[in-house]
Amino acid sequence: MASYDVRYETLQKSIKEEKKNAKEIEKEKEYMQSDEYIAQVAREKLGLVKDNEIVFEEED
Repeated sequence: MASYDVRYETLQKSIKEEKKNAKEIEKEKEYMQSDEYIAQVAREKLGLVKDNEIVFEEED
């Protein structure tokens, strides 16, 4: 019976961790659908800037 109790506690901890991971994934999913994320990706990947910004580039 004790081995079942240990197994039960282990499974409960796993469930709790997976629920936490699911919440984090949901938050990241929501962020990835935001205008802020889209702007960040446009800047980093595509090199886009806003109309009122000045871009300074480093020379090697």
